[in-house]
Amino acid sequence: MAAPALANAAAPARRKYSSPAANPSRTERRTAKPSGARVRVVRGGKSQSHGIDLRSLAKPIIALILVFAIASIAKITIVGFSYNTAQQTSELRTQISDLESETTSLTIQKSLVASPTNLRDKAEKLGMSAAESSETIKLSKDVVKTDAAGNLSLSLSLAAVAKE
Repeated sequence: MAAPALANAAAPARRKYSSPAANPSRTERRTAKPSGARVRVVRGGKSQSHGIDLRSLAKPIIALILVFAIASIAKITIVGFSYNTAQQTSELRTQISDLESETTSLTIQKSLVASPTNLRDKAEKLGMSAAESSETIKLSKDVVKTDAAGNLSLSLSLAAVAKE
């Protein structure tokens, strides 16, 4: 009895559809094939073509296109920043030129207003006349005095002037 058990153990496992009647698609495959045809089995893998394989060139071409696209975007961005900077520089130069001309105009106006001839003419129009004489008062030291609270005191200042 041990021998049949070993024979069963060495036998391959049975498939679910072991007979052609149990699996109808299997019977159709067998009957669809002509009996005299030879079948050649070819392993899958790389194609046997001798031409250029586009799939092998696709990754480098895509990488090259991406590099060119990124470089183009970077160049456009840099050119845009350069243009904006140049435009701002031009505007600043225009403002500097305008301010320089305005400064020159104001300097000329100031010198005309402050000239002695112009001042004398305006004073005469207002009815003023030139002083006949001028005097200078020379103070020896500060005569302003403060009281005990730290406030300016006119009476103490006058008393200090009278003592001198």
